[in-house]
Amino acid sequence: MTTYDTYKDSGERFAGKVPANWNRYRIKFLLTRSTSGVWGKDEKGDDNDIICFRIADFDYAHGGLKYGNLTLRNIKQAERKGRLLSTGDLLIEKSGGGVATPVGRVVRYMFDKQAVCSNFIHFISLKTDFSSNFLYYYFFSLYANKENLLYFNQTTGIQNLKIGEYLGQSIFLPQLKEQNLVATWLDSKCAKIDEAIAQQQKMIDLLKERKQIIINEAVTHGLDPNVPMKQTGIDWLPQIPAHWLIRRMASLGTFSKGSGISRDDLTEEGLPAILYGDIYTKYEISVSNLLNHISEKTAANAVKINAGDILLTGSGETKEDIGKAILYNGELAYAGGDVIIFRQQRNDALFLSYVLNSFYARYYKAAMSKGEIVVHTYPYMLKNLVVPIPPIKEQSAIAVYLEEKIQTINVAIQRHERMISLLTERKQIVINDVVTGKIKVI
Repeated sequence: MTTYDTYKDSGERFAGKVPANWNRYRIKFLLTRSTSGVWGKDEKGDDNDIICFRIADFDYAHGGLKYGNLTLRNIKQAERKGRLLSTGDLLIEKSGGGVATPVGRVVRYMFDKQAVCSNFIHFISLKTDFSSNFLYYYFFSLYANKENLLYFNQTTGIQNLKIGEYLGQSIFLPQLKEQNLVATWLDSKCAKIDEAIAQQQKMIDLLKERKQIIINEAVTHGLDPNVPMKQTGIDWLPQIPAHWLIRRMASLGTFSKGSGISRDDLTEEGLPAILYGDIYTKYEISVSNLLNHISEKTAANAVKINAGDILLTGSGETKEDIGKAILYNGELAYAGGDVIIFRQQRNDALFLSYVLNSFYARYYKAAMSKGEIVVHTYPYMLKNLVVPIPPIKEQSAIAVYLEEKIQTINVAIQRHERMISLLTERKQIVINDVVTGKIKVI
């Protein structure tokens, strides 16, 4: 790669030195439209029904939208005015976010049907003198470098991007012709990296599928392939070994819910704590050493968790996020909001954790969940979940077997995840260096 002939100091921390012939602009002055979306009402089957894209439709890895499961909302013509999306618009996540994906992601709109976006999204249209594709990559670089974290606040668990301030940033751009050429080069380069990432992800998906099959088979059929089976009369759990029982979760223990801890309450040191987002982003089936800490003052109003408690996610961005279960086997700790706690003493807790993570149990939890933007499940729903219960010795033997099998698969998954991390980092570096002029590609 080559560099430009001369550079100048941009005066901006993010951009650093930029090519001398690039010009400074405030993002907001590049725009012809800067508008929030609208959510409207449930579809009614009349002329006011229209496609409405949500945050859940963001295909951030590829910079676009998913079109496989379109949402229709009933939005009157007056509410649509100025809000119909056009090809080349950029959609900005202004509300929502999560632990793994903070608010502020941006994708490109490339769709040939009439549509709007939800009220959790802000969209912008660019003047013809500027390339929306180039600006998309600039936004990608801002997000990858966590610049978005400087422009959001959080209330009631939802992150909100300060759109006015975010779009008030100064950036440096080349002339339109160069913007287009650079964006085209990045499209080609990123497509190759994305393909390599997709191959690694395919291997991970196959390994996770294999892991799920092993868990499902063990917790519903046991370890003896010749054991007599019986019908259960339950659609999602048709057969179990003849000597096993079927029990409602409500009969096995008690449910409670965490509270009193937000991410702002976390401290460098103190008492151990766990938030719901950590369960589905950081932990597998069991955990003893928690990464979060809170002060004694915060703990006074929080809910305690003990060794042997099973912790479940009460909310998430998708139905697959909710209801994931982990066994906590450390010392006394505290649970934040949207952590559901299940406490029991009669059965092998690790076995129950695997049961709750089986395909059958997660299918039930997803089916019983509520919400569209953020999905929720609740203790009263989980109480009615029925689970297979073998004798206690058999439970323990199954748990030991699964720990060994799953650990081997997890090691293989981690190898592919490391490769994805390296490829993703490479993509971020390339985009950052190109859109700030550190390297010249045309």
